[in-house]
Amino acid sequence: MARRRGKGRRKTTWILTIGLVTLISLETGLATTVIGLLKRMMISPSSCSVARVVDGDTLDMSCQGKDEERVRIIGIDAPEISKPGCVSEAVAGYRAKVALQWLVWRAKDVTARFDGRDKYDRTLAEVYLDGQSLAQTVIASGHARAYDGGLRQGWC
Repeated sequence: MARRRGKGRRKTTWILTIGLVTLISLETGLATTVIGLLKRMMISPSSCSVARVVDGDTLDMSCQGKDEERVRIIGIDAPEISKPGCVSEAVAGYRAKVALQWLVWRAKDVTARFDGRDKYDRTLAEVYLDGQSLAQTVIASGHARAYDGGLRQGWC
């Protein structure tokens, strides 16, 4: 669904930024910390494509030529579709899914930063559409709420 764009200029900008920050950090004695952060930034985010929106907080996607995998978006909880607690949750779940499909379809660039797996063996990731946090966008639209991994609230 999402289209990938060339990233030549972006890579050049990152390389120049890394060089400049490294030089500055060497002068101030923060080289180890800054280099560690820059390595993490270079490893991620990964350029991705979304194959399918499963529900309001889960995607099937592949990144940088790797096999497709199920990804749970970090930072949000959306209403359930597969086992809703009530009819209103099911309706809200389908609305959240359609909203997410629309956002993904409109995006020119999809990236993700991966952070382990959840108890259902889904890959956990912070997902960005055109550089904007998908979690924050979906929360702002009212189709999901912030979630930090603790006990979830009901939707009914």
